[in-house]
Amino acid sequence: VKPSEHSKKVAEAATLPKALITDIDVNWLQVIGEGWAAPLKGFMREGPLLQTIHFNSLLIDPFNVTGATAINEMETNWNDYWTRARERVSISVPIVLPVTGYTKAAIENS
Repeated sequence: VKPSEHSKKVAEAATLPKALITDIDVNWLQVIGEGWAAPLKGFMREGPLLQTIHFNSLLIDPFNVTGATAINEMETNWNDYWTRARERVSISVPIVLPVTGYTKAAIENS
């Protein structure tokens, strides 16, 4: 953020919905932020979570060969049988941010 826009961005952040996180969640956020959980760019969604639980790995497409570059960042579409990544990377620990239904609804409705 440019220094000239800092106060504007702080004011904008104050209006956004918030999810309370624990110390453990902060530690996982640091792991993701530092790149130790690559290829994750954030907490897992439902599809990557299930892949991790069942296969101890994630499907990825780092070079967008199949058009599935961001497949682990998008909402899981269980009816899409055609978009598949080509490679698997080992990831055996699910990294999720548990939130309540109330917090989820507040974020979705904002």
